[in-house]
Order: sequence, then structure tokens, then C-alpha cells
Amino acid sequence: MRTTNARTPPAQGHTPPATTHLQLLHFTENALNTYLYRHLYNTSGKEQDADTVPYCDWMFARGFDETTGVWSNPVAGKTACSDFEFVVCDSQGNIVELILNNHAFTGTIPASIASLTFLKKLELGYNQFTGEVPTAVFDSEFLEDIILAHNHFTGEFPCMTHPEPKLKQIDFRQNYFTGSLKACLFTNSPALTEMYISYNRLNSSIPPEIKEATELKDFIARHSGLTGELPLDMMCLKKLFYFIVPRNKLAGSLEQVVVNGWKAIYQLDLASNSFSGQLPTFDWHTPSLRYLYLSDNHFTTPFEAALAGLQDEQVSTSGSSLVLDGNRLTGPLPDLFYRLLTDAHGVTGFSATRNFMLCDPDTGEWPDWVFRFGTSYFGECTRLATPTAAADIVLGQYVTVTGQYFLPSDELKCKVGDTTLAASFVSTTAALCGPIPDDGTFTPGQSYFITVANYGSDFYSAELGGSSYAAVTTTFPLSPSPPPPSPPPPASNVDGTENNISNEDDDDLPAGAIAGIAIACVVSAALFVVVCIMYQKERAGTPMFAALEPPSGGGGGKEMASIEVTSTNDAAPPESKA
Repeated sequence: MRTTNARTPPAQGHTPPATTHLQLLHFTENALNTYLYRHLYNTSGKEQDADTVPYCDWMFARGFDETTGVWSNPVAGKTACSDFEFVVCDSQGNIVELILNNHAFTGTIPASIASLTFLKKLELGYNQFTGEVPTAVFDSEFLEDIILAHNHFTGEFPCMTHPEPKLKQIDFRQNYFTGSLKACLFTNSPALTEMYISYNRLNSSIPPEIKEATELKDFIARHSGLTGELPLDMMCLKKLFYFIVPRNKLAGSLEQVVVNGWKAIYQLDLASNSFSGQLPTFDWHTPSLRYLYLSDNHFTTPFEAALAGLQDEQVSTSGSSLVLDGNRLTGPLPDLFYRLLTDAHGVTGFSATRNFMLCDPDTGEWPDWVFRFGTSYFGECTRLATPTAAADIVLGQYVTVTGQYFLPSDELKCKVGDTTLAASFVSTTAALCGPIPDDGTFTPGQSYFITVANYGSDFYSAELGGSSYAAVTTTFPLSPSPPPPSPPPPASNVDGTENNISNEDDDDLPAGAIAGIAIACVVSAALFVVVCIMYQKERAGTPMFAALEPPSGGGGGKEMASIEVTSTNDAAPPESKA
């Protein structure tokens, strides 16, 4: 079996024809019936991988006659462009189309390509070219299509250089281009209708100059490194039919004025970016829109009104799709979804999984109608955050809210009265609301309804809470009684110095009690001194109080004196008498 790595040698006495310059630019498919399939030429595998398939000299193979074993010059006697496959010439013999896809060419594009000044179409896709694309490829004033897809080109995108360009199609996808999406690609190509730049390594926003390409119909840039917001100037692209930019780093909101300008849009694919905010309204401004892919962004509620007009513009004779997976849509399932799945003006493809659509509050499941179609359209439902109690309000502090089904969402919020505040996740049964602002919003003595939302707008309410709904309040208590007045400052001495009597216990005893204690101490000390003096005088035989004289003629006095003497003798030792 003949392979591209080991060619069959020529018959004896014959040599392969010399390779001409035209042969280097153009290689034909083998026309022999025995080689109808590529795998017969290459046994190494990966025959469908344009990056690894080996170079094959198709012109060389064509010059070999297997029946005779004779080699002949494959271009001998051929002078017209029509004699060569993949080359198209005009009536004057000028090459106007060079279509060399899938030939495993390597190296760089030669500068001699600039000599093809009448070239209208250049197709070098699915080869193994490397290096930067020379500006010479744009030298032809007639160039309309340039297809360099699936090579190994590097550097930045080249721009059209001819002063009167006719370029309509640019296909630079699946290369290694870097840098920015240059404005000149649009300003220098006013006739541009198709741009394909998917799977490159750009780091670029879409320039506002894109509005200059007013004929642009197809802009396809999957995973190409686009960043930033969509410029408002894109509203000028009235003929835009395909705008397909998934898996980039585009962000910001999808502005209504831009969408309204896309009168001809048929497919809009913004999947796997970072768009946010509410959806714009899709209605009679975009009557041709059939395929809308918005998955894996950060679009939020409300959204039903924005998509109602989309349904109105659908027709039963056309395929259509709406994909909303992986956004931040919440709330109960809207009736719109039911209509999209059932009406003649519905869509043929629909999905809204990985959002936060609410379960039925009474059953904890999807509504009954969902089970008639299958839950795969919506994934899992989310339970509504349900508060059951709340602590009192303290200004500058957090209010603890208890309940169930709280989630650790970065959009967790609470609402106290009419004031929406941030909330912090503690557990599935507790959250912290606040801090409560000290700005006069709340009045002491008042009570306020308090509620919680897991995803910013799905607040627990009578509308969403179902038959088990019970309002929860928090109270801002009245201000406490004022503290007692402070004691007076210490008195000063006569000399002006401060009285140093300690006031450490002033906070414990009132001033009257302290004065009473002081007086009691003084009286006790005086009594003690009197007792001591009396004792000393009794011992010295000079009592402070004299004995009573007995009354005359009675014995009572004698008895009294005897008692007194006895008492005295008991109190002191007997003394000698004079």
C-alpha cells in the first residue's frame, strides 16, 4: 500500500517531473479510484487532524500511471487555469481564486502572493502555516474573501490596506492570534459582511468602530478572548443576523437600545460570559429572533415581561430555542414558561436549570404542571427563606433573625420595614441583618416587619409564603431611664487645697449614711474615755460619784453603806488604814 511517508519509486528509466512554482502553490486530489479515502494514504492514524496529517504531494502522485508504471509530467501541455483544480482564473488568465484548504502546508505565507493582484478569494484553511500573516495578502484591490482558519498563525490580526477595499469575509478562527480586535478591521472594510474569529487568544474589547461595518451580518467569536462591555455603537448594526460570542469575558448589562437596533437578528448567543442586570425586552423590535442563548451569566429577576414579546414573535413553522440555564433568576415559575412549552407560538427548545426558581411553599416541590413535562427543564427548585422570629433592634448592631431555608448566597438580604439591608449567613436557620443604621430611620417604641431574601429579591411575603405565611416583626424599644446625677465634687480646705477625704465608697453609700457613721464613731470614743476615767478614779479611792448619806434614825442607811463598801472592796484590793 502506498503511503505518504514511503512513496512508490518511479519505474526504471523514468524520473519524476521537476516541480514548478505553480505546483508549490497548488496540489490536486488524486483522481485514481483506488485512492478514494484518505486513510488509504496514511496508516499512522489521526487522518482527520489537520495539525498532524503529513504533507502529501498530490501533484507528484497524479503523474504516475499505475497501469503502465510510467511517470509523466502532470502539467505537461496544460496552460489554462481550468486545467488545474483549486485554481480559478478570469477570461484574461489572471488567478482570481486560490483554494488550498486541507493540504498540510507548513511554513509561512510567501511574500510572492502579492503578485496575485486580481485575487478575489484566498482559502488557506486547515493547513499548518505559522508566523504572522503578511499584509501582502490584502494587496489585491478585488479581494473579497480571505480564509486562514485552523492554522498556527500568531501576532495580531492584519488589516485591509487597499484604499478601496471590497473585502466581505474574514475567517481567522482557530489560530493563535493575540492582541486587540483592531478598529481598522471595521473602518477599512466597509463592505464586510462576515467575521469569524473564534478560538484565538485575544485580550480585547469590541471597538466602537464596529458600527462602521454597517453591512455586517455574521459576527462569530467563540472563546476568543473578548472582554468588557458591548459598545452602544453596536445599535447601528441593522443587518446583524448572527451574533455568537459564548465563553468570553464580556460583562455589563445588555442595553435595550442595542437590542432594539438589531432588526435582523436571528441568533443571539451570549452564553458563558458575565453579563448582569435585568434582561432587555425582546419584542417586535427583534421579529426574526429565533435562537436566544443566555446561559451562565448573572441575569436577574424580573424577566417574564422581557421574554413575553419573544414568544409573540415565534412561528410554528420555524425551529427556535431559549436557554436560560445558570443565571440568578428567582421567584415562582412564571406562566410564561408553561406557554413557551405548550403554545403554537412557543419554542422548540427550552431550558432554565441552575437558577433559583422557588418551590411551591406548601409542598416544597415544583408546581404540578412541571411534572407533566419533566423536571429536566428546570432542575431543582429552591425553598423560600422563611423567618420565624427576630431580636429587638439596637442601633449600630445586627438583628438576629431565626427561621429556616437560609442560604449562603452573596445576595442574601433582609428588609426591616421599607429599608433593605445586607444580611450575613450564620446557618440554614439563622442570619444576621444589618447593622441597623443610626440615621433616624427607626423610631423608638415602634415595631417593624422583618423579612429575608436569599437571592436579593425573593423576600418572604404573603404572596410567596403560601398558606403557612406568618409575618415576623422586630421592635425598637423605648430609650431606658436616665442615670442618677453624679455626686458633687469634693470640698476644698480653707487654704484652697482639695479635701483629700476618699470618695471611693461614694457610689456605694449616700452622704447622710456616711455622716451618721462618723457621729456614732465620735460618741463611741467619748463614752470609752469616760469609762476609763471612772475606772481609774475608783481604783484611786476617789470615785467620781459620792455615796448617798443614810437618812437619820433609820437602819436603811447602814444597810446601804454596807452594800456600797462591799461593792467598793470587790472592785479594788484593801488598803491599810492610817
